[in-house]
Amino acid sequence: MADILDSKSKRWINGMLRRVSFYGTREKGYADSGLWLFLKHVKTFDEHDRENPIKPLDVDKYQYLVYVFLHMLALNEMFMPKSRQVKMSWAAAIFATWYARTAPHRLIVVQSEKEDKANALVTKGRQDPSGGRMSFIEHELPWWLKDYNIIGGAGNRVGELVYTPSRTTEQGIVIPWFGSRILAVAQGPNQVRSLVPSLYLGDEAGMWDMFSETWTAAAAAVKSGGDTSKMFAFSSVYAGSQYNDAILEGIDVSEGKEGYQIEYSGIRAMDDIVNRLPSGKLPRGLRSFETPSGMPVLEVHYTADPDKRPDTEQGKAWMERASRPYINGGTASADWQREMEIDYFASGGSLVFPMASDPKAKIWHPVMTLRDVRNLGLKLYAGYDYGPRNPSAFIVWGQAPDGKWYAIDEIYEPCVNYVEHCKKIKTNKWSASKLIQKIVCDPQMMAEDQQTLSGKSSMLALFREQGVRMVPGNKGADLRFVQLLRYLWRDPANPQLVICENCWNLKREVQRLKWQPQSGKVARTSNLPEKIMDKNNHGFDASAYLHDTRPKPPEFVALKRGGMTWDQAMERIRRHEEEQELRRYAV
Repeated sequence: MADILDSKSKRWINGMLRRVSFYGTREKGYADSGLWLFLKHVKTFDEHDRENPIKPLDVDKYQYLVYVFLHMLALNEMFMPKSRQVKMSWAAAIFATWYARTAPHRLIVVQSEKEDKANALVTKGRQDPSGGRMSFIEHELPWWLKDYNIIGGAGNRVGELVYTPSRTTEQGIVIPWFGSRILAVAQGPNQVRSLVPSLYLGDEAGMWDMFSETWTAAAAAVKSGGDTSKMFAFSSVYAGSQYNDAILEGIDVSEGKEGYQIEYSGIRAMDDIVNRLPSGKLPRGLRSFETPSGMPVLEVHYTADPDKRPDTEQGKAWMERASRPYINGGTASADWQREMEIDYFASGGSLVFPMASDPKAKIWHPVMTLRDVRNLGLKLYAGYDYGPRNPSAFIVWGQAPDGKWYAIDEIYEPCVNYVEHCKKIKTNKWSASKLIQKIVCDPQMMAEDQQTLSGKSSMLALFREQGVRMVPGNKGADLRFVQLLRYLWRDPANPQLVICENCWNLKREVQRLKWQPQSGKVARTSNLPEKIMDKNNHGFDASAYLHDTRPKPPEFVALKRGGMTWDQAMERIRRHEEEQELRRYAV
């Protein structure tokens, strides 16, 4: 604090400290939380920025962090699987240093794989007083918000930040957070059993050997502290880890449960908070769901960061740099899929379309306008996959006179209220322009399983009543669509089907589509089974229903009639094209 403070300055400081330490109220959607005032004064460091490494956290640019903080404010427990390089370590450090200020005698426990990693997140002690992320934050705060027990060194020990022990200073400044403490510990259940944290943070929990036992021990300790105590675990995902098992609750698609799918239907306890925000939904790059036992899960994907979106030149450049260290396939590698794409099953099953992971692949196309569609002479169609809790997907496709296909737009959300959902489909600019000639839907929509006032009805009939007319597609269309795509993408330099960058969900599904894995014994005695591993592919299925009903290229149809395997068919195409090329040169 300043050496001499007049009464006006003291009143101002006491008022500001009270504002910063106010937790906020759910009734106001936590807009009144002191966290937002604290954020304005926080600085972080960027090891990659040589000119300006110390800078504020720009939440106006990185809007997704606002949603992350809102989840941490509103929920008492949560898993946060994440991509690398999405500033989650900084988010955790900021939340912890602010949370320590919300009441006296807060105890925050930060647990990581190893003690030195936990210390790097909290503090490295007096020898390197601002070497940890949290100790750095403390040292960079404005003078009136600093805790001088930490800044002076007495409260800055290796792996431990100890805040001012007294309620007031000599000059009469009231310290709302006196006696609070942040403690760094290594992984293991015994590290937390004797503690009663107000806030527990599990860092890179996917790397832990004993996550299940540790989380159970921490939960018992945290919950003994009352309903206001909190615990969060954030990490990259690793197939087979206990962290993954906790998120998926033991489901393993490699053991034949290929029908399993994550229902990204949101977190019920967050509905009233998210609905208050301007968009009324999570921003791009964030997805949430609840495990079968009710544990909230918030995924933080790298595309939440506007600098890392592959549909921008800056994002493409970032992906090219970021993927270089992944030597076993770059963006198609299991390591990239696990650490960056949040693929819970990255160690099993091969990608159906490995080239789709390349942001420079020619199968990706810039966003198209109405003028572009008319100039190309596209005929528009749409596919639809219905989901009341899972996302419903409405994908608009256009076909050019030369036969080339373009995925030009998507609507991707659960059909919670079919009347409102139908309005969105009808007011979509392509529907409103009367350009869509046909919509092909999930055949399950024919099932008369909807109870209405006049008796049983189907979703297909209910949609028609709202003015959205569809025709049912065929079962098993997904595998046939895979075969068609492999044919249309046989020449990577000149693909006959492209996906526009605004079809973000369809693009992500295509990139993550995988084959069902098989045992080594089966692989030695039979050909690879053409069976898609997981079914979390709503946009892909919607597209499959449509394309399954449209005329196919004659060469493709001829190959499918021959009774050959797909690999044999593609080999025949390759030989035929080579023969055609030789004849051309011979002439």
